[in-house]
Amino acid sequence: MAVQEAALTGLGEEAAQRWLELRTRLLAGAREGRSASTLDRARELFTDGSSAMVELEARFGHPEPWLLHQVYCPMVGASWLQDTPTIENPYLGTRMPRCGEPAAEHPPRLPQAARTELPAATRQTVGELLRLYLEVSGGLAHDDLDTARDAASRLAEAWKAARADGLSGDGLSRWLALVDWNAESASAIGGSQDIQEARQWLAVLTRATLSAAELGYAAESELGIYACPMAFKNRGAIWIQKKGPVENPYFGAVMFDCGSFEEELRPK
Repeated sequence: MAVQEAALTGLGEEAAQRWLELRTRLLAGAREGRSASTLDRARELFTDGSSAMVELEARFGHPEPWLLHQVYCPMVGASWLQDTPTIENPYLGTRMPRCGEPAAEHPPRLPQAARTELPAATRQTVGELLRLYLEVSGGLAHDDLDTARDAASRLAEAWKAARADGLSGDGLSRWLALVDWNAESASAIGGSQDIQEARQWLAVLTRATLSAAELGYAAESELGIYACPMAFKNRGAIWIQKKGPVENPYFGAVMFDCGSFEEELRPK
């Protein structure tokens, strides 16, 4: 399970302890939930797991490309997270699917790395990693899953080998967190079974790549951040490409030019 494999990279002692406590609750609920004999029992177990997940997200954030909505059901006295604004009550199901009150919104939070200054050699490396990212995005824009997977696999290996000599302390911890995030996202695309799965992971990879690019990178091509408001059932998503006509990696030939230029990504 993903929570079982989650790392504690960059966390202080107190935060790491709370992470482990919440992780234990989530694992226990997941294990018991798998063997729950009734739906009511599964929902009972979900209550504590959901409470732990709400706190986990509030404390540590999430890198997903879309907004998470926290909803509270007064009839049950419990909260949950969902990725659409339309309420879908997991405790009452089809009996009262819309029962609930919006409680909070949780936007994606990227690793706080913007204050870290990368050495010149590492900025050059980030520029090279960006070029591999463009191969992944370009493959998906042209509906070429094989090209995207091959480039993503090479990107994952390149991230794993990326070094940041000269960084220490918080700066090094932030860099290592970015390495893990980018490598994991790229690996997921490399192992995708279909193009829709790859596109889902591209949205995550894009956020991770931007977080790294904000630290500084060397590049010759002019790059831009583009956005498609219709991606993922109108939740929207962004991507990076060379400045020019839109090449939408989330729809490919279906809506190749759907999207708009948002801002320039400048080398640092």
